[in-house]
Amino acid sequence: MLRTALSEFHSGYRLYSTAALAQIPFEKNTNDFHFDTEIIVQLVMKKLRIAELPIPTYYGDEICHVNGMKYAWDVCKTMLRARFHEMNLLFDRKFDVLRRRRTYDLKLGYASSHTAAIDAARPGNRLLDIGCGQGYVARELAAKGCHVTGMDQYIPAGSPETAGIDFIRWNLDRTEFPVNVSAFDQIMMLDIIEHLKQPEQFMDELRFAAVCKRPEVIITTANIGFFVTRLMLFFGQFNYGRKGILTRPTRGSSPFVR
Repeated sequence: MLRTALSEFHSGYRLYSTAALAQIPFEKNTNDFHFDTEIIVQLVMKKLRIAELPIPTYYGDEICHVNGMKYAWDVCKTMLRARFHEMNLLFDRKFDVLRRRRTYDLKLGYASSHTAAIDAARPGNRLLDIGCGQGYVARELAAKGCHVTGMDQYIPAGSPETAGIDFIRWNLDRTEFPVNVSAFDQIMMLDIIEHLKQPEQFMDELRFAAVCKRPEVIITTANIGFFVTRLMLFFGQFNYGRKGILTRPTRGSSPFVR
């Protein structure tokens, strides 16, 4: 992660651009000596330019009161936390310096919730994709020969990739469905139910809406029993992240994107 070629990482002499400081949450950094490591990591993650200028050094008779072993351990912990943050195994607000992505990548080519859902779809079926996000899965379903209607808080911008799919703007917190649920053969709810405020009530409303015909409902949700999540809980860590099992919604964007 840290690939900046600096000959001295721990110099007490630093010159920071105010424009650079405005782009990183340095106020969340430690007040201890390893602040110097945390802010370098933030600058590197933000892809800001770091320059090194040689200065003359004079050592006097002053006594250093830094606990070297503690400082080294704190630096190691900082680098590990930063690396785990990049891998979306741990979320640390001080390292959350990049703009949030509003969608997830399509998970194809290996066993995933997306491939399982697409395999379960039957060609020719009328299919409702609740919380369709940017329509990536809906596009694959349409390519399979399904007649797809996608619903989400934000409608994806028109493009050839989403041609032939009906999109409806709808907030999933509402209780009345904007479509005739009974008109569909299958309903997809992929990684959606864990984000609902009242999932039991939502499913009851969905069942009551399908009065004439009960479509097949395909639901996927995050594996909270994943060993990494269990390990973090064992160490007392419960963190939402930028993506992954415990995804933190973005302010002003839909938490139902994929």
